Amino acid sequence: MADAPPLVSLTDVRKTYRKGDTEIHAVDGVSLGIKAGESLAIVGRSGSGKSTLMSLIGCIDVPTSGHVSFGNRRVESMSDRERSRLRNQSIGFVFQSFHLIPELTVERNVETPLLYSDTPESAWSERVHKALDAVGLEARKTHFPSELSGGEAQRVAIARALVCDPEMVLADEPTGNLDSITEREIADLLFSLPRSGRALVLITHDMSLALRANRRIELRDG
Repeated sequence: MADAPPLVSLTDVRKTYRKGDTEIHAVDGVSLGIKAGESLAIVGRSGSGKSTLMSLIGCIDVPTSGHVSFGNRRVESMSDRERSRLRNQSIGFVFQSFHLIPELTVERNVETPLLYSDTPESAWSERVHKALDAVGLEARKTHFPSELSGGEAQRVAIARALVCDPEMVLADEPTGNLDSITEREIADLLFSLPRSGRALVLITHDMSLALRANRRIELRDG
């Protein structure tokens, strides 16, 4: 891993927003590389720019200046459609609030990213089964989100993030809504992902979670 080129590279990245006559420098000159098979924790106080940096690493947004590369592709040169395709194929997202669709079963929730992928429909069932098996929830596939515990709901969210076999998983406060025992279980699951060659990026306030990562970056004022 030490000699491998970064999966994601940020070079002097800045993101500026305008609020009235005031410029807000949400991210102000960040450079970093994230390699396959490593875990990175990004920590900092509320308002430090963590969420904006997550959007840039996750190719949701593009920088005001500087460069973001995923593999050998410049993200800021892509169209919205190309960035959407990249996110679907290469990046799995896990959020604090799970974002499960209440009307869909666990199986159908996990399946949703495949609807926008190039994966043949004939392979969907196997992909969903593999993802649910990886998080230990195959037996709950016909249940609805309202029938799950918080830990189970987050496991479903992780399975959904894995179903397209992404190169990177980006988790934003993934244990923030969980009790301490469930938090450790979800953390163990997340930190098992780099062993399969995926990059894991965590945005977190929780230093006990951050200390488990290979690297930690503290963001202050962007």
